[in-house]
Amino acid sequence: ESFHNQRYAFRPAGATFSDRCLQLDKFIKFCELEQVYNWEQVDAKLLKRYAAYLESKDYAWRTICLELNTIKQVVNWLIKEEYLPNGKAIDLSLPKAQGTSTYCWKREEVAAMVNYCRKINALHWLGDVIICLTCTGLRISELASLQWSDTDLNEGMLRLTDETMLKKKSKATKRTTKSGYNRSFPIHSDLVKVFDEMPNRSGKVFRGPRGGQLKPDTVRIILIRDVITPLTKTFPQGEDETGFADGRPHSFRHYFCSNCAMLIVEYRKTWSCGGLDIEAVRWFNIIIIYMMPKQNSEWRS
Repeated sequence: ESFHNQRYAFRPAGATFSDRCLQLDKFIKFCELEQVYNWEQVDAKLLKRYAAYLESKDYAWRTICLELNTIKQVVNWLIKEEYLPNGKAIDLSLPKAQGTSTYCWKREEVAAMVNYCRKINALHWLGDVIICLTCTGLRISELASLQWSDTDLNEGMLRLTDETMLKKKSKATKRTTKSGYNRSFPIHSDLVKVFDEMPNRSGKVFRGPRGGQLKPDTVRIILIRDVITPLTKTFPQGEDETGFADGRPHSFRHYFCSNCAMLIVEYRKTWSCGGLDIEAVRWFNIIIIYMMPKQNSEWRS
Protein backbone atom coordinates (compact mmCIF):
# COMPACT_ATOMS: atom_id res chain seq x y z
CA GLU A 1 0.00 0.00 0.00
CA SER A 2 1.30 3.45 -0.90
CA PHE A 3 1.40 6.11 1.82
CA HIS A 4 -1.12 8.45 0.20
CA ASN A 5 -3.75 5.72 -0.37
CA GLN A 6 -4.22 5.20 3.37
CA ARG A 7 -3.32 8.63 4.76
CA TYR A 8 -6.95 9.73 5.21
CA ALA A 9 -8.42 6.33 6.14
CA PHE A 10 -6.55 6.06 9.44
CA ARG A 11 -8.58 7.70 12.24
CA PRO A 12 -7.06 6.99 15.70
CA ALA A 13 -9.03 7.77 18.84
CA GLY A 14 -7.89 10.43 21.30
CA ALA A 15 -6.34 12.73 18.73
CA THR A 16 -7.47 15.31 16.22
CA PHE A 17 -7.50 14.15 12.62
CA SER A 18 -5.53 17.23 11.53
CA ASP A 19 -2.79 16.44 14.07
CA ARG A 20 -2.38 12.91 12.74
CA CYS A 21 -2.38 14.05 9.11
CA LEU A 22 0.40 16.52 9.93
CA GLN A 23 2.42 13.77 11.58
CA LEU A 24 1.99 11.43 8.61
CA ASP A 25 2.82 14.19 6.12
CA LYS A 26 6.06 14.82 7.98
CA PHE A 27 6.90 11.12 7.98
CA ILE A 28 6.09 10.75 4.28
CA LYS A 29 8.48 13.59 3.40
CA PHE A 30 11.20 11.86 5.39
CA CYS A 31 10.47 8.57 3.61
CA GLU A 32 10.90 10.29 0.25
CA LEU A 33 14.40 11.31 1.36
CA GLU A 34 15.02 7.68 2.31
CA GLN A 35 13.53 6.47 -1.00
CA VAL A 36 10.80 4.57 0.83
CA TYR A 37 7.47 4.73 -0.98
CA ASN A 38 5.08 2.23 0.61
CA TRP A 39 4.12 0.84 4.00
CA GLU A 40 5.69 -2.57 3.32
CA GLN A 41 9.09 -0.91 3.61
CA VAL A 42 8.42 0.65 7.03
CA ASP A 43 10.24 -1.19 9.80
CA ALA A 44 11.97 -0.59 13.15
CA LYS A 45 15.23 0.46 11.49
CA LEU A 46 13.44 3.14 9.49
CA LEU A 47 11.70 4.45 12.61
CA LYS A 48 15.02 4.68 14.45
CA ARG A 49 16.44 6.78 11.59
CA TYR A 50 13.28 8.89 11.67
CA ALA A 51 13.72 9.45 15.42
CA ALA A 52 17.30 10.62 14.83
CA TYR A 53 16.06 12.90 12.05
CA LEU A 54 13.42 14.50 14.30
CA GLU A 55 15.97 14.92 17.09
CA SER A 56 18.28 16.75 14.67
CA LYS A 57 15.35 19.09 13.93
CA ASP A 58 15.11 19.97 17.64
CA TYR A 59 11.88 18.09 18.38
CA ALA A 60 11.26 17.14 22.01
CA TRP A 61 11.45 13.47 23.04
CA ARG A 62 7.73 13.42 23.91
CA THR A 63 6.90 14.62 20.39
CA ILE A 64 9.22 12.04 18.84
CA CYS A 65 7.56 9.24 20.83
CA LEU A 66 4.13 10.45 19.75
CA GLU A 67 5.20 10.48 16.09
CA LEU A 68 6.70 6.98 16.25
CA ASN A 69 3.72 5.53 18.09
CA THR A 70 1.37 7.00 15.48
CA ILE A 71 3.31 5.26 12.70
CA LYS A 72 3.26 1.97 14.63
CA GLN A 73 -0.52 2.37 15.01
CA VAL A 74 -0.89 2.93 11.27
CA VAL A 75 1.04 -0.25 10.46
CA ASN A 76 -1.02 -2.27 12.97
CA TRP A 77 -4.23 -0.83 11.49
CA LEU A 78 -3.16 -1.70 7.94
CA ILE A 79 -2.41 -5.27 9.02
CA LYS A 80 -5.75 -5.58 10.84
CA GLU A 81 -7.67 -4.26 7.83
CA GLU A 82 -5.72 -6.64 5.57
CA TYR A 83 -4.09 -3.91 3.51
CA LEU A 84 -0.77 -5.52 4.49
CA PRO A 85 -1.60 -9.26 4.50
CA ASN A 86 2.06 -10.24 4.88
CA GLY A 87 2.95 -7.34 7.17
CA LYS A 88 4.40 -7.65 10.65
CA ALA A 89 3.89 -5.33 13.60
CA ILE A 90 6.90 -3.09 14.26
CA ASP A 91 8.85 -4.37 17.25
CA LEU A 92 10.17 -1.14 18.74
CA SER A 93 9.65 -0.35 22.41
CA LEU A 94 9.54 3.31 23.35
CA PRO A 95 10.07 4.47 26.96
CA LYS A 96 7.12 6.51 28.14
CA ALA A 97 7.94 10.16 28.78
CA GLN A 98 7.25 11.05 32.42
CA GLY A 99 5.87 14.44 33.40
CA THR A 100 6.34 17.26 30.94
CA SER A 101 9.35 19.13 29.63
CA THR A 102 7.26 21.88 28.06
CA TYR A 103 8.42 25.29 29.21
CA CYS A 104 5.79 27.71 30.53
CA TRP A 105 6.36 31.27 29.36
CA LYS A 106 6.55 34.18 31.79
CA ARG A 107 4.49 37.31 31.26
CA GLU A 108 7.51 39.47 30.37
CA GLU A 109 8.70 36.87 27.85
CA VAL A 110 5.36 36.81 26.04
CA ALA A 111 5.28 40.62 25.97
CA ALA A 112 8.82 40.72 24.55
CA MET A 113 7.93 38.28 21.77
CA VAL A 114 4.80 40.18 20.76
CA ASN A 115 6.65 43.53 20.79
CA TYR A 116 9.49 42.01 18.75
CA CYS A 117 7.04 40.74 16.12
CA ARG A 118 5.30 44.12 15.96
CA LYS A 119 8.59 45.85 15.08
CA ILE A 120 9.15 43.62 12.03
CA ASN A 121 6.50 43.71 9.29
CA ALA A 122 7.33 40.19 8.13
CA LEU A 123 6.52 38.86 11.62
CA HIS A 124 3.30 40.79 12.25
CA TRP A 125 1.22 37.68 11.48
CA LEU A 126 3.17 35.72 14.10
CA GLY A 127 2.45 38.39 16.72
CA ASP A 128 -1.26 37.84 16.07
CA VAL A 129 -0.80 34.08 16.46
CA ILE A 130 1.02 34.52 19.77
CA ILE A 131 -1.72 36.77 21.16
CA CYS A 132 -4.41 34.27 20.17
CA LEU A 133 -2.55 31.32 21.71
CA THR A 134 -1.95 33.15 24.99
CA CYS A 135 -5.54 34.44 25.21
CA THR A 136 -7.32 31.18 24.36
CA GLY A 137 -5.07 28.22 25.22
CA LEU A 138 -5.79 26.77 21.78
CA ARG A 139 -3.55 24.04 20.43
CA ILE A 140 -1.60 25.21 17.40
CA SER A 141 -3.55 22.82 15.13
CA GLU A 142 -6.84 24.24 16.44
CA LEU A 143 -5.66 27.78 15.76
CA ALA A 144 -4.53 26.86 12.24
CA SER A 145 -8.00 25.51 11.41
CA LEU A 146 -9.92 28.35 13.13
CA GLN A 147 -12.50 29.95 10.80
CA TRP A 148 -14.33 33.24 10.99
CA SER A 149 -17.59 31.29 11.34
CA ASP A 150 -16.23 30.12 14.73
CA THR A 151 -16.19 33.69 16.02
CA ASP A 152 -19.12 35.77 17.22
CA LEU A 153 -17.75 39.26 17.70
CA ASN A 154 -21.16 40.65 18.64
CA GLU A 155 -21.48 38.22 21.54
CA GLY A 156 -17.72 38.17 22.14
CA MET A 157 -17.57 34.37 21.95
CA LEU A 158 -15.32 31.84 20.25
CA ARG A 159 -16.80 28.42 19.45
CA LEU A 160 -14.89 25.28 18.47
CA THR A 161 -16.96 22.45 17.00
CA ASP A 162 -15.98 18.80 16.68
CA GLU A 163 -17.25 17.89 13.22
CA THR A 164 -16.71 14.12 13.47
CA MET A 165 -20.44 13.29 13.39
CA LEU A 166 -21.48 16.13 11.06
CA LYS A 167 -22.46 15.41 7.48
CA LYS A 168 -20.68 17.91 5.24
CA LYS A 169 -21.71 18.73 1.68
CA SER A 170 -18.16 19.44 0.56
CA LYS A 171 -15.15 17.11 0.64
CA ALA A 172 -13.34 19.42 3.05
CA THR A 173 -11.59 17.70 5.96
CA LYS A 174 -13.74 17.54 9.07
CA ARG A 175 -12.31 19.50 11.96
CA THR A 176 -11.99 17.71 15.28
CA THR A 177 -11.06 18.45 18.87
CA LYS A 178 -8.82 16.16 20.91
CA SER A 179 -11.53 15.34 23.44
CA GLY A 180 -14.40 15.17 20.94
CA TYR A 181 -16.26 17.91 22.85
CA ASN A 182 -17.39 21.26 21.50
CA ARG A 183 -15.89 24.25 23.31
CA SER A 184 -16.98 27.87 23.59
CA PHE A 185 -15.47 30.70 25.60
CA PRO A 186 -15.36 34.52 25.69
CA ILE A 187 -12.89 36.36 23.47
CA HIS A 188 -10.28 38.29 25.46
CA SER A 189 -10.18 42.04 24.82
CA ASP A 190 -6.58 41.80 23.52
CA LEU A 191 -7.70 39.23 20.95
CA VAL A 192 -10.71 41.37 19.96
CA LYS A 193 -8.25 44.11 18.96
CA VAL A 194 -6.37 41.62 16.76
CA PHE A 195 -9.60 40.51 15.07
CA ASP A 196 -10.71 44.11 14.52
CA GLU A 197 -7.51 44.88 12.61
CA MET A 198 -7.88 41.93 10.23
CA PRO A 199 -9.28 43.05 6.85
CA ASN A 200 -10.31 39.59 5.63
CA ARG A 201 -13.40 38.17 7.38
CA SER A 202 -13.95 34.97 5.40
CA GLY A 203 -12.43 31.50 5.51
CA LYS A 204 -9.54 30.85 7.88
CA VAL A 205 -8.85 33.49 10.53
CA PHE A 206 -5.07 33.16 10.51
CA ARG A 207 -2.87 33.05 7.42
CA GLY A 208 0.72 32.00 6.92
CA PRO A 209 3.65 34.38 6.34
CA ARG A 210 2.89 34.51 2.59
CA GLY A 211 -0.87 34.81 2.99
CA GLY A 212 -1.59 31.12 2.38
CA GLN A 213 -2.60 28.29 4.66
CA LEU A 214 -1.10 28.49 8.13
CA LYS A 215 0.83 25.32 8.97
CA PRO A 216 1.70 24.45 12.59
CA ASP A 217 5.23 23.43 11.64
CA THR A 218 5.77 26.80 9.95
CA VAL A 219 4.79 28.54 13.19
CA ARG A 220 7.20 26.36 15.18
CA ILE A 221 10.14 26.87 12.82
CA ILE A 222 9.75 30.65 12.45
CA LEU A 223 9.03 31.14 16.16
CA ILE A 224 12.28 29.41 17.09
CA ARG A 225 14.44 30.84 14.30
CA ASP A 226 13.20 34.42 14.05
CA VAL A 227 11.88 35.23 17.53
CA ILE A 228 13.18 32.95 20.28
CA THR A 229 16.78 32.80 19.03
CA PRO A 230 17.23 36.59 18.69
CA LEU A 231 15.72 37.12 22.17
CA THR A 232 17.73 34.46 24.03
CA LYS A 233 20.29 37.06 25.15
CA THR A 234 17.47 39.02 26.78
CA PHE A 235 16.39 35.96 28.78
CA PRO A 236 19.58 33.97 29.56
CA GLN A 237 19.50 30.56 31.23
CA GLY A 238 21.97 28.04 32.60
CA GLU A 239 23.39 25.32 30.36
CA ASP A 240 21.36 22.54 32.01
CA GLU A 241 18.31 24.66 32.85
CA THR A 242 14.97 24.69 31.03
CA GLY A 243 14.23 28.26 30.09
CA PHE A 244 13.14 30.73 27.44
CA ALA A 245 15.15 29.11 24.64
CA ASP A 246 13.28 25.83 25.22
CA GLY A 247 9.82 27.33 24.69
CA ARG A 248 7.66 26.03 21.85
CA PRO A 249 4.13 26.81 20.54
CA HIS A 250 2.57 24.47 23.13
CA SER A 251 4.22 26.58 25.83
CA PHE A 252 1.57 29.24 25.18
CA ARG A 253 -1.11 26.74 26.24
CA HIS A 254 0.77 26.15 29.49
CA TYR A 255 1.03 29.92 29.95
CA PHE A 256 -2.72 30.30 29.46
CA CYS A 257 -3.57 27.51 31.94
CA SER A 258 -1.13 28.96 34.46
CA ASN A 259 -2.82 32.35 34.22
CA CYS A 260 -6.21 30.69 34.65
CA ALA A 261 -5.04 29.07 37.88
CA MET A 262 -3.64 32.38 39.13
CA LEU A 263 -6.90 34.12 38.27
CA ILE A 264 -8.85 31.62 40.38
CA VAL A 265 -6.56 32.27 43.35
CA GLU A 266 -6.84 36.06 42.96
CA TYR A 267 -10.60 35.85 42.54
CA ARG A 268 -10.99 33.86 45.74
CA LYS A 269 -8.89 36.43 47.59
CA THR A 270 -11.06 39.25 46.24
CA TRP A 271 -14.24 37.35 47.09
CA SER A 272 -13.10 36.70 50.67
CA CYS A 273 -12.37 40.43 51.08
CA GLY A 274 -15.86 41.36 49.88
CA GLY A 275 -14.80 42.67 46.47
CA LEU A 276 -16.95 41.88 43.43
CA ASP A 277 -16.22 42.44 39.75
CA ILE A 278 -18.75 41.29 37.14
CA GLU A 279 -16.09 40.62 34.48
CA ALA A 280 -14.03 38.62 36.95
CA VAL A 281 -17.11 36.55 37.88
CA ARG A 282 -17.74 35.84 34.18
CA TRP A 283 -14.20 34.63 33.59
CA PHE A 284 -14.16 32.68 36.85
CA ASN A 285 -17.28 30.74 35.85
CA ILE A 286 -15.84 29.97 32.42
CA ILE A 287 -12.57 28.72 33.93
CA ILE A 288 -14.33 26.51 36.49
CA ILE A 289 -16.37 24.88 33.72
CA TYR A 290 -13.24 24.30 31.63
CA MET A 291 -11.33 22.76 34.51
CA MET A 292 -14.04 20.15 35.17
CA PRO A 293 -12.36 16.82 34.30
CA LYS A 294 -15.51 15.07 33.04
CA GLN A 295 -16.12 17.60 30.30
CA ASN A 296 -12.70 19.03 29.54
CA SER A 297 -9.99 16.54 30.42
CA GLU A 298 -7.85 17.86 27.55
CA TRP A 299 -7.08 20.98 29.56
CA ARG A 300 -4.82 18.91 31.79
CA SER A 301 -2.55 17.94 28.90
